[in-house]
Amino acid sequence: MTKNMIQRWLPPLAAFLWLFLFFIRFIVPITGHYQAIINDFSNVYYPSKPYLLDRLIHLNIPLWSPAEAAGYPFYSSPIAQFFIH
Repeated sequence: MTKNMIQRWLPPLAAFLWLFLFFIRFIVPITGHYQAIINDFSNVYYPSKPYLLDRLIHLNIPLWSPAEAAGYPFYSSPIAQFFIH
């Protein structure tokens, strides 16, 4: 191989192999178990659902969510997904 060819192929090959080294615990089972990728539904999306269901049970459409920061318009929150197309 020529030096020019090695210089051309070494950076893409190193970047490709780096991904495998970085995510090795998701690819290869260590101590017989894979590292799981955790779902964020329970931390992010779930807290707004009981609030929405409680308001709908009482025949009230919530317009404001007190749960996020100092409050957020509930109907336009992408986390609550109040209006689904």
